[in-house]
Amino acid sequence: MDILNILLVDDDRNLVTTLSHGLRKAMGEAISVAVCFNGTEALSMLAAQAFDVVISDHNMPGPSGLELLSRIRQDYRETTLVLMTAYGTDVLEEGVGELGGGYMTKPFEPSSLAQLIKGLIHGEETKGRTEKASRIMDKLGKPAGSSLSMRLEGLTNHMNNDATYSKDYPGQPATALSHGPNGQHLAKIFVVCNQRDTAPVWGYILREQWLTVILETSLEKAIDRWSVEIPDLVVLDLSLDHKERLELYQRFRAVSVAPILLFLPTYHETEILDAYQAGVDDVIVKPVSPPIFLAKIMAWVRRSWTVPVEDLSHIKAGSCRLDPAHRCLIEADGMEVRLTNLEFQLMHLLMSRPGRVFEAEDIVQAIWGGFGKGDQVLLKNVVYRLRRKIEENPSQPMLLRTEPGGYSFYS
Repeated sequence: MDILNILLVDDDRNLVTTLSHGLRKAMGEAISVAVCFNGTEALSMLAAQAFDVVISDHNMPGPSGLELLSRIRQDYRETTLVLMTAYGTDVLEEGVGELGGGYMTKPFEPSSLAQLIKGLIHGEETKGRTEKASRIMDKLGKPAGSSLSMRLEGLTNHMNNDATYSKDYPGQPATALSHGPNGQHLAKIFVVCNQRDTAPVWGYILREQWLTVILETSLEKAIDRWSVEIPDLVVLDLSLDHKERLELYQRFRAVSVAPILLFLPTYHETEILDAYQAGVDDVIVKPVSPPIFLAKIMAWVRRSWTVPVEDLSHIKAGSCRLDPAHRCLIEADGMEVRLTNLEFQLMHLLMSRPGRVFEAEDIVQAIWGGFGKGDQVLLKNVVYRLRRKIEENPSQPMLLRTEPGGYSFYS
């Protein structure tokens, strides 16, 4: 089969790297993706090599994406053109339509871009904006039986047969899927990324590895979702200043024991050391290739995969019962008290041996692992929150008691 040659143009080096990788995964091995970072470079590459498809971002230094595609159309009549933009307008869409090209509104997943390319090459007469993409009628009239269309046939079969993502299962959102095709538990990766263009690409790449992915672009919602979802691994890719990032790491670490994998935009030794001291487990300086990113993810998943709560046993201590499946404490009157990840782990440890005094150092080691050794501030915060939930009078606790050197549970 002939190779489908694609040129991807975008000045965001991290996005162009991840998107090109995702596009290869979505369309199969029979494509070649070259990348460049502005219109001038793109025109030079086109002069030296033939490309079947050119995909360009609109807002770039030098010629805009629409200007670039217009110049390409003048000299390369048969090339399939696609414009990407984060700020879609009717003017841009109309301009792309005049060129007989395709139009993608960011953010989008690589699979959406792959489907758009397939439709354009097959000459599908489809126009209309979906939530993330539009396909515009190819006015140059590439027929479905053209050589380029025939070359895409094998790619279409690959996309239909092999590209399965967690979001595609009927009736199950991406965050609900917990088991793979052979019934194995799927690792849950929580991606917090306030860069809307990059977030769906990370999600797509991870789902390709049979990982359950939770994407959150809102920092305000991220903390709450983190404590509710109980992820196996957390990925942070954030455009914030150093002080804001540090505060966020500390807040996240206070409510979760999951490993944190952090992206930083530049190498800065002090910022990296500060991140590790604040509780981050691994730091990656961008840009990073998707294969290295995936290798890091899979290594951490192998090391730190948490035990599914449904596999833990019910624990009864006096009149209280701990329900792992619903992650709640059921009191004597039947009232259910919902617990966060850390609260549940602490209660599970203490209630497993009612009345026994667990030393604070041992609790820190059991729940946080190597992190926070000798530092009991996080433990005190969890105890404080728990007492407000389960004690009649938190200032005079009867259930979760402070003992010399540690804590115990009585009921």
